[in-house]
Amino acid sequence: MNMCTALEELKNEGREEGREEGKKEGREDGKELGRTEVLVQLVKEGLISISEAAKKLNMSEVGFESLL
Repeated sequence: MNMCTALEELKNEGREEGREEGKKEGREDGKELGRTEVLVQLVKEGLISISEAAKKLNMSEVGFESLL
């Protein structure tokens, strides 16, 4: 293996690691967004209070109200 091949291989490994990390972050963001949307809907339907929903998202009631 020559130096150019070794550098190319390292570069490709770095790209793959970056892609995997990006996918993981995207899935986590999607889960959090979905959870937020469900809680907003439950509050709108009167099934839970703003206070309860805000606690589940670790945010203030005022912050949660801004999502409504």
